[in-house]
Amino acid sequence: MIKRELPGVIENPNEPVEDENKNVAPIWSMRIAGGLLDLLLIFLITFGLNNLFMNTPMADSYHAYRNEIIDVQDYYKLQPLVPGSEETYGHMVIITPENAQEYSGYRKHNLDGSDVEYVVVNNESIDIKVYEAYNKAVSEDATYKKAHFNYRFIAFGITSLAAGITELILIFAIPMLNKRSATIGQLLGGTQVIHNKLPGRAKWYQLLGRFFVVFIIETELFYLLLNAWTLIVAPVVTYLVCLTNEKRKTFHDFLTGTRIITKESFEPLVSRDDK
Repeated sequence: MIKRELPGVIENPNEPVEDENKNVAPIWSMRIAGGLLDLLLIFLITFGLNNLFMNTPMADSYHAYRNEIIDVQDYYKLQPLVPGSEETYGHMVIITPENAQEYSGYRKHNLDGSDVEYVVVNNESIDIKVYEAYNKAVSEDATYKKAHFNYRFIAFGITSLAAGITELILIFAIPMLNKRSATIGQLLGGTQVIHNKLPGRAKWYQLLGRFFVVFIIETELFYLLLNAWTLIVAPVVTYLVCLTNEKRKTFHDFLTGTRIITKESFEPLVSRDDK
C-alpha cells in the first residue's frame, strides 16, 4: 500500500503501519455472537460449580445461616403482630406420613418437648397490615439481620469463587493455549485477540489483564450493585461500549491495550522500514 506523507511532516519510521484491509474489526453481529456464546458458557459452568460447592463442607455455614433466617421468619409468621387482631402471616402444619412429601422442602421444627415435626406455611390471604407488620418485625430482628448478612456474604464468596475459576479458564487459560489468543466464543465466531500496537497476538499479561478486568469490574462489581440483573446489564453495557467505536473495542480492550479482529484479516504489524 502506498502511503502519502504531507509536506513538511516527518513521521516516525519505527511506528507500526497497518494496511486498512488487514487486522479488520469484526462486524457488530460477529462480536456479539461470540460474546454471547462466552457469556452462556460462563453462566453454565459457574452455575454448575456453584451447585457443586454448595454441597461441600465450605457451604456448611451458608446452610446454617439460612436455617437461622427461616427460623426467625417462621417464628414471626405465627405471631399476631397487629394490635387488636389475632390474624397471623402463616399457620402451623403437623408433618404426617401422608403429607411428608408435599412439605419436604420446608424447614421442619419440633413441637416443644416432643418428636412431632411441623412446618410453617403462609396463609392464602394476608391482610396488608399483617404483611407490613411481619416484614417490619423480621427486618428489625437482630438475629435475622446478623444471619442475613453472613448468609449473603458467604453466598457471594462461593459464587465469586465459582465465577473466578470459570473465567480464569475461559478468558485466560484457553486464549493462552491457542494461537489466536481467543476465547471459545471468539474461536467459533471467527475472531481473535491481538495487541493494539505491537506485532502479533496479545501478550500473556494482556490476557491476564483481560481476565482481571472482566472478573473484578464486569462481574464482581456489577454483581455487588445489581445482583441477578448482572447477567442482563453487564453484557448490554459491554456491547454498547463496543458499538460506540470503530474498532469494536470493549471496556476491557481499552484497559488492556488489545482489540478483536477477524481471523482472516490478521497480519502482524511491521515498521515503515520493512514496508
